[in-house]
Amino acid sequence: MASFGAFGNLLTVFKLFKNKYAIIYLLLIQLLTVSLKAQLSQFRFKHYTTADGLSQGNIYHIIQDSRGFMWFGSFDGLDRFDGYNFKVFRSFYNDSNSIKGEKIASMIEDRNGMIWVGTNEALNCYDFITDRFKHFYVLNSLHQNFKTTYDPFFIDDKNELWFTYDFHELGSMNLLSGKISTYPFVNKESGIFSATCGYPEKQYYRKIPKIYSVGGDGLHIIDLASKQIQYYFSSNPKNKCGRKTLIEKVLEDRKHVLWLSSENGLISLNPATMEMHLYDHYDTQKLTILSCMDWDQDGNIWCGSYGMGLYLFDTAAKKFTRHHMKFPADEESIGQNSINSLFIDRDNDIWLGIDPDGIDKINLTYEQFYHVKIAPEKKNLDYTNSVWAISEIDTNNLLICFNHKDLILFDKKNGTNKEFYLPGKFRDANINYVTVDSRKGIWIVSERGICYSDNRLKTIRVILNKDLSLFPSYLFENDKTILIGSIDGLFSLPLKEPATHPDTLHVFDGKPINFITRSPNGLLSVATGNKEWFLIRPGKLNAEVEKKRSFDFLIKSILFQDENIVWFGTSTGLVRYNISKDLLKIYTEKEGLANNYVYSVLRGNDGNLWMSTNHGISKFNPATERFVNYGLAEGAQALEYNTHSFYQSSSGAIYFGGVKGFNYFNPLAIKKFDFKPPIQLLHVSVNGGSVTLDKFLEQTQPVKFRSTENNISIEFAAIDFNRNDNINYLYKLRNKDVWTSIGNQRTLNFANLSPGNYHLEVEAQYSYNTISPYTLKLSFIVLPPMYKTSWFIMLMCLLVILIIYGMYKYRIRQFLKLQSIRNNIARDLHDEVGATLSGLSMYSHLTRSQLKTQQTEEVEKSLNIMQQSASDMVTKLSDIVWAINPDQDSLQKLTQKLEEFAVGIAGAKNIKVEFSTPAELARLKIPMASRRNIYLLCKEAINNAVKYSQATILEVGVYQRDHILEFIVNDNGKGFDQKTIKKGNGLVNMQRRADEINARLSVQSQLNRGVFVSLQYKIP
Repeated sequence: MASFGAFGNLLTVFKLFKNKYAIIYLLLIQLLTVSLKAQLSQFRFKHYTTADGLSQGNIYHIIQDSRGFMWFGSFDGLDRFDGYNFKVFRSFYNDSNSIKGEKIASMIEDRNGMIWVGTNEALNCYDFITDRFKHFYVLNSLHQNFKTTYDPFFIDDKNELWFTYDFHELGSMNLLSGKISTYPFVNKESGIFSATCGYPEKQYYRKIPKIYSVGGDGLHIIDLASKQIQYYFSSNPKNKCGRKTLIEKVLEDRKHVLWLSSENGLISLNPATMEMHLYDHYDTQKLTILSCMDWDQDGNIWCGSYGMGLYLFDTAAKKFTRHHMKFPADEESIGQNSINSLFIDRDNDIWLGIDPDGIDKINLTYEQFYHVKIAPEKKNLDYTNSVWAISEIDTNNLLICFNHKDLILFDKKNGTNKEFYLPGKFRDANINYVTVDSRKGIWIVSERGICYSDNRLKTIRVILNKDLSLFPSYLFENDKTILIGSIDGLFSLPLKEPATHPDTLHVFDGKPINFITRSPNGLLSVATGNKEWFLIRPGKLNAEVEKKRSFDFLIKSILFQDENIVWFGTSTGLVRYNISKDLLKIYTEKEGLANNYVYSVLRGNDGNLWMSTNHGISKFNPATERFVNYGLAEGAQALEYNTHSFYQSSSGAIYFGGVKGFNYFNPLAIKKFDFKPPIQLLHVSVNGGSVTLDKFLEQTQPVKFRSTENNISIEFAAIDFNRNDNINYLYKLRNKDVWTSIGNQRTLNFANLSPGNYHLEVEAQYSYNTISPYTLKLSFIVLPPMYKTSWFIMLMCLLVILIIYGMYKYRIRQFLKLQSIRNNIARDLHDEVGATLSGLSMYSHLTRSQLKTQQTEEVEKSLNIMQQSASDMVTKLSDIVWAINPDQDSLQKLTQKLEEFAVGIAGAKNIKVEFSTPAELARLKIPMASRRNIYLLCKEAINNAVKYSQATILEVGVYQRDHILEFIVNDNGKGFDQKTIKKGNGLVNMQRRADEINARLSVQSQLNRGVFVSLQYKIP
């Protein structure tokens, strides 16, 4: 049903309420509801309001999607609920990905999990994976987007999305092609549109030859094929049946009978047979407008009303069988009596949009314990629903010690109660305990003494005025006596004729008595407040005890399994005690117990142990040693129960009293429900920034994060709206890891993750022993930093190898270079010095011969030659030593050497030497091999110019251009013709030396224009 139509139909309600008698009628109903004595209800309404995160209190449409989330549409946004938190979607003007429109009309989910939301502005499509909305519109007459109210209500078998727009116009959109169609034949009288909903599956994706429209003009059935409209409960002249009636919603069952919620009640209509029925009463109560309705899993119809609460219609019995209204004394009753929307989800939860307080939820499946709350007529300031003792008078009547002040006789069949008062000064006394003996006598223990009734409370008489030391708190029937446990010991009274003076059992003098029961072999088992436990044989109460044992815990209740095995409900947990072996085994919360404080232990007719605790009810299987815990979702009156407030009837029914009433149930009737909630991924952030879920939900490969993206937060939830308070989560980050419990925490924060592959798995565990078969699995990789990647390591290894190889090659080259220098020096020594020495040797022999023959002139010539050769040899040796001296590596030293040579050799022939070297090049270093070859090459050029050029000026210079050093030797002599000159050894040697240092040698000359020698050397 569309929300805006429902909202509009409220006007009809207000018109009805103008009638003063209608208003008085409603007020009387409210007063009758308030004055009810008791509520026999297995339903607890859970309230969600804006304080819980809901966008607004007026909820007009509710659905559940395929992932399990609940969606609520209000007049101020769209809400998604995961059982823990609400996520609100609102329209933002400057955000194209947000929803358009703030008033939610209706919602529907398609096959692909997209949520289609109609608002007062657009038809919106929400993609859960990208967390974004897309927007669609019908085009108006100007071919512009028609911004009006859109109300999607059905998706048929051809993927056609049906919707209304502008409140009464009918349209559809093909989800495959995106084509939008309109149907102008539907008249403006039609109201809220609804497709046929199969009973009770609510299936979509079916062929819909007919569409139902409901509203202020009744029911219109629209035949899409024939384009014909049939009218029911309408003012139209073609109306088929009924007078004009406000219809709010239509449901169709398997027999094609239509169920209509109307202003007069619930109507059933068979259009084929025209059979019609109106159901307008709950008992004697007249129904008002039924605003909404839905099927439950039993095929019954739950109906919400405007102002009269919630009704249940039994389709088999054809009558309303249940009614829930706001009960002011009970905060867990329905929150408001005005219901705008109603939806029943896959777990049979009923969700109610209650005006104006938000949402109420009750469950039709899990709440298996009957829950009774009692509101006595007298309302003391210290009024509570706390039940301190329960005893059964007969099958239908219970005796309740209530609120420490009140004695109630409760009728289970009718849900009524009657209050009784103690006589005289006992009237306002605190009542601690009540019990019914085997003769149906009723014993009442108060702070002032003990009262007794043998006629079902018609008369109550005082049989024991306590003295200040007695303060009785517990009674137990033993053979022909009633045993009284007090803070000062154990006492007895005869059962047949209760005496006014009890016998004292001196063995327990001064010991506070906690609990009394009897063992299978007839021994009395007594627990004291001193943490002691006794076994005493009847008839020998003042003699020695059979067994006495002190413990470290307080015993609250005792249950014998057999003569040797006894179970204790204690302040430490459930305790199994082997009497003969004196062995204890303690079961606590670690083993799955709901809470370590156990008030009672009873053996159910199902063979299990049932316990009331400080956190709900626990069931224990002694054979498997497994616990199953029950809390608010299963109907527990509250999580806290009371001491001595339990009872087991002969029929097997178990009663547990607590702080908000009492529960009763038959253990054999308790159902076991599968725990299979899907675990949904809600949010992922990396280094504090959100990540779209598509990276994880549609992953075929692990998601990759950089090495710096290693702070990852993941939020998730198991979607279970009834048991989420008792769901614990476990996870492991890698396949090899063990499962780690994180309790009810739903966010995992991983800080500074090291590089590696991660396969996160999250499981949901219920009550410590049941795990959902659905596991959340996420795979991601934190990449290592570049310097830790395999390719980088391989590259570095290769680089190291290359460096080592380069160093090796360099060393070889240096060795070869050094060897070359040595060879050159050896060659120079051999060529230059060796030849000179050989000449000296030859001339020395020749001179000796000349001296013998007294050839004086020849001797002088020979000596001159030897002197010149020796001088040349000294010069050459000096050049060799200079060339290999590292102190001469600077360009300044090189130019000085050249200048000295040039001036020295040119002066002999009166040749003027002009030498130029830039001062900024003085410190430039030149390697030894290059320096030697440059020097010898330039020396050769200077020597040639002095010997052969007949020049008057010799220019020697060094210049720099970019990274090139240019050495020039230029004379103004006779020159030569380069075309006719033949290269001698001098030019060949010069070219060889230039090649050795990778320099460029240029020799240019013309006749009578001198010779220009240029050596261009690249600075290393």
